[in-house]
Amino acid sequence: MKINLRILSVVLTAFIIAGIYLFNDISPVEKEGDSGFSVGSLMSDNSAGYKEASEQIKFVFPKDHAAHPEFKTEWWYFTGNIINEKGENFGYQLTIFRNATSPVKPEISSNFLTNQIYSGHFAISDIKQEKFYHSEIIEREFYPFAYSDTAGFLVTAGGWKIEFNSDTNGELPEILISASDSIKSINFTLVPDKKPVFHGDNGLSPKSYKPGNASYYYSFTRLKTLGTMTINGDTHQISGNSWMDREWSSGALDKDQKGWDWFSIQLVDSTEIMFFRLRDFSGNTNFAKGTFIFKDGATRLLKNEDVTLHATSNWKNSDGIFYPSSWTLRVPSIDLELNINTSIPNQELKTFVNYYEGAIIITGIKSGVSISGKGYVELTGYD
Repeated sequence: MKINLRILSVVLTAFIIAGIYLFNDISPVEKEGDSGFSVGSLMSDNSAGYKEASEQIKFVFPKDHAAHPEFKTEWWYFTGNIINEKGENFGYQLTIFRNATSPVKPEISSNFLTNQIYSGHFAISDIKQEKFYHSEIIEREFYPFAYSDTAGFLVTAGGWKIEFNSDTNGELPEILISASDSIKSINFTLVPDKKPVFHGDNGLSPKSYKPGNASYYYSFTRLKTLGTMTINGDTHQISGNSWMDREWSSGALDKDQKGWDWFSIQLVDSTEIMFFRLRDFSGNTNFAKGTFIFKDGATRLLKNEDVTLHATSNWKNSDGIFYPSSWTLRVPSIDLELNINTSIPNQELKTFVNYYEGAIIITGIKSGVSISGKGYVELTGYD
């Protein structure tokens, strides 16, 4: 009897996901329509047995583009604002996640036993039509369907791929990303305009004041983007700018932290901002950090007291949950004041974990001169 290995892999994935419930202290959310998991539970500080992000490291490329299975969680995160040949605007997200279900890989030698799950989220925002398309895949680690090569050249999950072409320079790789489902597809080439940016303390990015609640975190903050995109059978030639985030950790959130607001901002003067704030269960900010990236790639650390961020309006989803939809952001030390708005209202992903990931448009004043830009916002823990 011939066994379909892909089907067998999917079946085993279901058992592994069930194992997350049993062995990783993740409780289901008892609300009709929810996926059953929260960001807080998946990113909690339940890190016993895993390696922690507790001290600075020397990043090595291309090796650190690859997976770090000794840590509990990591991701390869791409977002971008792009334009087609007609001048129509779109946003996109492609993310591959790796999650460990236990600190130690099963000792039995078998291609079917693993403690790693790879998953992916793929979304396109059609700004003109105000439509949002998203999909999700979940795969157990199983070559060649879901894995990361150890050299840091390829990460894949269910046919969605991230390829690092680091033949000439590991710090400035050409990156190829591709994904497809029944409605949409992308095939993009991304070229870094700047060297990687290391957030926090030289890449050690604290998420609370508790040691170990941190990640290793670097970004490519401006990636020139070219390629093709297909939506409902229509193919578009696109260009624009993307942003890549790389993080790995084993317990980034403290017990009193429910979720976060994260912003990536690309201004027209070739500067960028990354800023995140973590919220407690009352909705108050209890930790915040960021990075300002100058035109030449130099960086300045932004602390909570350096940035003022206020939500000015909300969007309500079909379940009655409110997400912020516009903000003012001020950084007095660089004489910057920005107005941030989501490009279209509904950019919520309803997946294994529900969250908002959407394109944003930016206007404001920098050093007395009008400025504009684009970017992305991620909102978690509002459900």
